[in-house]
Amino acid sequence: MLILSVAGCDTPGRWTTETELLIGHDRQEYTLSALEATALQFLGPFAPGGGSGGGGGAGLGVDDLAPDSDTPYDLTKDRLLGIALVAKYPLSNRVSALADVDLSYGQSRYNLPEGIGVFVDPTVIEFNTFALTPEIGVAARLWETGAIRVDGEMALCRQYAKTRTKVSSALLDIKNVSYPEIGCTRLGLDVSSPRLPGKLRVNIRHDTSDIWQVRAELRVPLR
Repeated sequence: MLILSVAGCDTPGRWTTETELLIGHDRQEYTLSALEATALQFLGPFAPGGGSGGGGGAGLGVDDLAPDSDTPYDLTKDRLLGIALVAKYPLSNRVSALADVDLSYGQSRYNLPEGIGVFVDPTVIEFNTFALTPEIGVAARLWETGAIRVDGEMALCRQYAKTRTKVSSALLDIKNVSYPEIGCTRLGLDVSSPRLPGKLRVNIRHDTSDIWQVRAELRVPLR
């Protein structure tokens, strides 16, 4: 009762749940982890750093697809579709405890016109990922008018994924299946309106591989 009084709520609330359709961008944290696993399969003990996240010995490594990479590439496919179960417990009129779990399928494709490392032929790297992501945190209503509502979220999450990676060129035909498991912290900003079919979310993610991402997604309630 003391906690509820401090939060501004005199009586206990009740959990509410909602199912949402998730449409957005593929999550780079597990695609880079999958590329690292593919480099280890291809190079074995010759992969420098032993899978520590640097570039691969012959040029195949996570640094090649990082945002500040010197390797020219085009991201020609970047999409994610999923379903999320969201539960909230009110702590006050504006603040709620949050529990969320989403099941998603993501696809990414990178075209590297100058190849990768010592392999100078045009190269294509493809990722197909199934992921389960549970998270816990808090949500707060930040601003609301008659037409627009803005909510903020802060959560700790864990991603369990199965990623199929394919690296192909005139000389390369590498396939690998990996199972990334990555922890992350998420800050989210939701914008919703009665005029919109769902809410637009912008996420800032930081994971245990020290990768920062800013991603937008659309969440549509399934009623």
